[in-house]
Amino acid sequence: MHHSAVLLSSGAPAPLKLLWQDVSRSARCWVQVKSAVDEALEWLDDNQDAEEEEYKDKLKEVEDVCNPVVSAAYAAGGGAPGADGDDEDLGDHDEL
Repeated sequence: MHHSAVLLSSGAPAPLKLLWQDVSRSARCWVQVKSAVDEALEWLDDNQDAEEEEYKDKLKEVEDVCNPVVSAAYAAGGGAPGADGDDEDLGDHDEL
């Protein structure tokens, strides 16, 4: 166990322990996201002739891992950009 984990598990103030737990949980979540994306990219390389349904299934697998992590990150940060309905005025820009 890393020395900071030992320090935080024994005798650290409660807020510091909670922060450490949140950081540790967040790091594990992002490792899971990276792993899911890396695996999907490898699958795509190996299955370029796959049927549309197989691509959709793979996308669903990645979304099942990533969506909860991304949603939690947005919730912790106050929401997704534009989620409050206060979108930036883009003037006369056309949509792409």
